[in-house]
Amino acid sequence: MKNQKIIIIFFGPPGSGKGTQAKLLSLKIGLPVISPGELLRREQANNTEIGKKISEKMAKGELVPDKIIKQVIDKRLLMADTKNGFMFDGYPRRKSQLGMFKNRFCETTSGRDKIISI
Repeated sequence: MKNQKIIIIFFGPPGSGKGTQAKLLSLKIGLPVISPGELLRREQANNTEIGKKISEKMAKGELVPDKIIKQVIDKRLLMADTKNGFMFDGYPRRKSQLGMFKNRFCETTSGRDKIISI
């Protein structure tokens, strides 16, 4: 598996155990878990520019746009701990997000990388 990146995606409805299983697997294999919901909450808590946009949308009862989701995920993927791979907890959630994910994956992989969907 030299020079390969592993991407694991946990799908399922809210409360199905995606996050729990992702955290347990993370402890076993050492890949970070990326949860868009946690990333959005962190941006809000840190009162960043993105966090302010998130708060505005949520205050109006609107969903956070895919563009903002992509921004926080892209920011997280720049961190060193994702070098060998990562796990997504509940992302992509919508068809539009799947398209963004495919584009990002195709742009950044070597062709030897692996995606596992659970």
